[in-house]
Amino acid sequence: MNIAQPILASLRSEPTRVVLSLLSEDASVARDFTAADISRRVGDWCSRFAAAGLQAGERIALSPSRGLDLPAMHLAALASGLTVVPFNPALADGERRKLLCASGVRVAAASTAVATECSVAFADLALTWLAESDLEPAAGAAKQRASVDAAVDLNGNEDALLLFTSGTTGQPKGVPLSHAGLAANIAALEELWQRSPADCILHVLPAHHFHGLVLGVYASLTAGCRILLAPGFDPRATLDAIAIHEPNTIMGVPTMYARMLDAARANDTLTSLRLAVSGSAPLPDALAERFHTRFGIELINRYGLTETGIIAANSPSQPRRGSVGRPLKQTEIRIVANPGAAHECGEICVRSPTVTRCYEGDPQSTADAFRDGWFHTGDLGHLDEDGYLYVVGRSKELIIVGGSNVVPGEVEAVLADVDGVVELVVVGLAHDDLGEIVAAFVVSRAPHSDYAAIEARLRQAAAKDLAKYKQPREYRFVEEIPRNAMGKLDRARLRRL
Repeated sequence: MNIAQPILASLRSEPTRVVLSLLSEDASVARDFTAADISRRVGDWCSRFAAAGLQAGERIALSPSRGLDLPAMHLAALASGLTVVPFNPALADGERRKLLCASGVRVAAASTAVATECSVAFADLALTWLAESDLEPAAGAAKQRASVDAAVDLNGNEDALLLFTSGTTGQPKGVPLSHAGLAANIAALEELWQRSPADCILHVLPAHHFHGLVLGVYASLTAGCRILLAPGFDPRATLDAIAIHEPNTIMGVPTMYARMLDAARANDTLTSLRLAVSGSAPLPDALAERFHTRFGIELINRYGLTETGIIAANSPSQPRRGSVGRPLKQTEIRIVANPGAAHECGEICVRSPTVTRCYEGDPQSTADAFRDGWFHTGDLGHLDEDGYLYVVGRSKELIIVGGSNVVPGEVEAVLADVDGVVELVVVGLAHDDLGEIVAAFVVSRAPHSDYAAIEARLRQAAAKDLAKYKQPREYRFVEEIPRNAMGKLDRARLRRL
């Protein structure tokens, strides 16, 4: 089983069908690509990967531009039996280095800008960088194109993706996801959401994490959907694109939908949409109600983790406000309740073929998460009498800023040694637009008159070594960091300060 195989077969069956449309900043179509266009580009990349000496079972880091090479590069890697390591171009150099070293890749393929920059920044690493602009049909490319439909045959247990999540440690942890697991997840959601070749999705999410890559790209190609690929998310351009092109599907994080509401004009409608999926962060009931009142559309909430894929989701026909939906097919969810907890609230545990097999190279974290055949998510929730899941909080200390995960320990490690800082602790604070923002609480023995200079140094350090969404928005100077009777840090009390 190779998840690229049915996609390649679909592309071959209708070569003139428009599969991908690139949108300009003004929401107009810049260029259309047919199934044949994508197939040819897949063949070119297959040739290039082979010429680089890559063989099935190896890993490759990918960071394509938002264009033809986004689907083509990924399909070629998967068809070649390679494990894809998505590479976020927005990461700071230190974060990029961590990911590249942890993944063990020896070849990376990226947009020309990223490949050029990284080949200089990481010249000390034994990496070969393949740039989009360097891609030219090599000798034998025609033969490779003719046989690109013959994706490497796999048993399904091989890794299709290696995603990274930091958990609570601040160190990147590899999460391998198999072809069979991804196929099961895609099939379950395709049935639940009734995705088909009749669908057209407006893609505005980043394509380096599960939501934007697996659901937005892989699953859309599997279902045969047309993809309208926007340069990124802009609320006004998104509303204009929906009005002009009438897609029936969109996927986003709650912050995106909040900004669409803020940018909406009196004559804006979303009548073409049948499926508006919200995920990657908690969806506030108030936002869901505002969106429904303004546009007449119910946001479809779902729930999953990098380690599990999507394990629960609402259906468009029977959404339940406040819930993330019912468990998907082949997925079992149970709640391990704490003694005396109200409403049967407890830790959400899952058993499913979509769950990762381990945290790569981290047997302790693997043992902690996998117990008695169940994966312990670290999230808290409860199931109602109809089997709908409600997520009520996170036992882990992740901060979710506009749908992106921020690990307190990672930020603290960057800022702890800044001159003038005695102690620094990072927490998430509620924010109307982003859901949460990063705030740093700082203990300093310097005079109050020096606080502004210390904050400036902190901001400079954060800008140098952290992606923008991970940088603290607020710095608060305190006399001491609160701790409990056991001497452990009390982040909850910090949030209340």
